[in-house]
Amino acid sequence: MKSMTGFGHGTATGTKGMVTAEIKTVNNRFLELNIRTDHFSAAAEESIKSLIKEQVHRGKIYVNLTFTSDGSRKNIHVSLDEDLLSAYLDVFHMLRHKDEIRCRKPSVSDLLLLPTPFLHVAIESITDEELISLARKAVSAAL
Repeated sequence: MKSMTGFGHGTATGTKGMVTAEIKTVNNRFLELNIRTDHFSAAAEESIKSLIKEQVHRGKIYVNLTFTSDGSRKNIHVSLDEDLLSAYLDVFHMLRHKDEIRCRKPSVSDLLLLPTPFLHVAIESITDEELISLARKAVSAAL
């Protein structure tokens, strides 16, 4: 492509979400690229710039890239530290049987307020390689 004025929209969907690319272009004597992303790495932006430069030789190009997580629970992993929870429950049990301390059985709310959490949450995020691949597909579709 030598020159172009127009608008393009493309999407690419992966296992962890979707990348949307919107491209607006106007004629210009030179190639001018303006890329806006929502926290893409410098490597991802450079990869997109090189892809566009392969296909477009002149024009003022505005690229907007966004990543939307699929929001499903398959990327979230919750694990339980059973040993720590058991140790906490043993201490509560011991305290309940002391004559000078009167306390009720601990509730889940009580346990969640303890200083070291026994529940661990890990959210699996998208890798740079996966993001670059999706972004390149979305930009190619938009071009």
